Amino acid sequence: MKTCKYCGKTLKDFSESGLLGCEHCYETFSEELSVILSKLHGVTEHKGKAPDISDDDRKLIIVYENLLKEKTKQKKGSEEEKETDIKLISVLKKLRQKGLR
Repeated sequence: MKTCKYCGKTLKDFSESGLLGCEHCYETFSEELSVILSKLHGVTEHKGKAPDISDDDRKLIIVYENLLKEKTKQKKGSEEEKETDIKLISVLKKLRQKGLR
């Protein structure tokens, strides 16, 4: 039975727990994992969280996330918070129009 020489995990261990033992398991069981991933996802290569969006859309999401972080640091009811809320609403509308949120 194939075993990872670094951590001792086997393919049977993986099939029972769903977890690999270490980073070297990916290489040790690459052929088997390729088949499993292909069956599960139809592909074997990771393309990122959101592979089918444009760079502009990705930037818009980053702007939105940064505004959310900024808002948590602001005093409730402050003028600064109100301005951030207006920006958030604007960005969120754009994201929803594009089907991104």
